[in-house]
Amino acid sequence: ARSPNVVVRALANEVLTQAPPSLLRALLHDPIDAEVARSVLERQAHEFGLEEAKRTLREIDEFG
Repeated sequence: ARSPNVVVRALANEVLTQAPPSLLRALLHDPIDAEVARSVLERQAHEFGLEEAKRTLREIDEFG
């Protein structure tokens, strides 16, 4: 997700969409990957209805 190549970034985001929310939660503390992790969690929550992703987003919004 850090590549300057647009195609590589798009593929990385697709792969991350398949990652468990618990893995993405760990990336939320990384200053470089936090934005991508949150974006993927939002996609998992809205497009796929994953309850774990929804719960993680609520916790982030409530507790930071």
